[in-house]
Amino acid sequence: MFSMRYPNGLKKAITLSYDDGLVTDVKMLEIINRYGIKCTFNVNYGFLNKDDFVYPEIKRENMWTRLRKSHAVELFKNSGHEVAAHGFVHKSLGGCTVPEAMHDILHDRECLEKLFGTVIRGMAYANGSYDARCAEYLPKCDICYSRTVDRTGKFDFPENWIYLHPTCHHDNPKLMELLDSFLNEDFGDCKMFYLWGHSSEFEVNNNWDVLEKFCAVAGNRDDVWYATNIEIFDYKKAYDSLVYTVDGLTVYNPSGIDVWLNVNGESKVAKSGAVTNLV
Repeated sequence: MFSMRYPNGLKKAITLSYDDGLVTDVKMLEIINRYGIKCTFNVNYGFLNKDDFVYPEIKRENMWTRLRKSHAVELFKNSGHEVAAHGFVHKSLGGCTVPEAMHDILHDRECLEKLFGTVIRGMAYANGSYDARCAEYLPKCDICYSRTVDRTGKFDFPENWIYLHPTCHHDNPKLMELLDSFLNEDFGDCKMFYLWGHSSEFEVNNNWDVLEKFCAVAGNRDDVWYATNIEIFDYKKAYDSLVYTVDGLTVYNPSGIDVWLNVNGESKVAKSGAVTNLV
């Protein structure tokens, strides 16, 4: 019996997704970095501030202030975290024409790619707004996945990565109960805990302790893979690309990622670009 395992034979992954590129991301990064947790930051390039912008005093009414472009680069580039798109000017895609929507996404991608020197392949829906058309045009924009705000309370992979539903928002009163269930249940297959929100909400609600408590329990564990959204997407895609011999005893991995497998209770690694005997 063969099944997927995360790197080092793990069965559990935790990923975060936080929106808008806000000044409060600074404090959030300080916390999650301390616990080894990774996050995807979804950014509206059109709302980032110019480099000469002076941040206002940290008050409740200023908590939605966007980062300066240079500060965003300082924080996110080469940080181990992912920058993803969120629409150039945060348009609700469900209310846009297809040309409008594609322009907002592609313009955001193009500007973020130039700013961060990377390829932007993921996104989160601005205002949580999407419709059935997204499955048609987002792949044409080279978007691999897009996060919704539809909270499942579960830990499963999406049926369609263009509609990637999170486990929960950090304001869920059962957040720690869900985390406890995730960490302590012995799953047969790989699962992921997916948390989303806006870092400014911790400041507005004066509850940074929610993030601290979550990270203290979830972070720095040997039995969890901490990954960005795109890392999990790419790993699952690499697993799905494996090619087996007719008898199923040998596998070829055409991807650029080493893939771990559970083979009758034993961990095996299908090396990138190699043929591997499984038994």
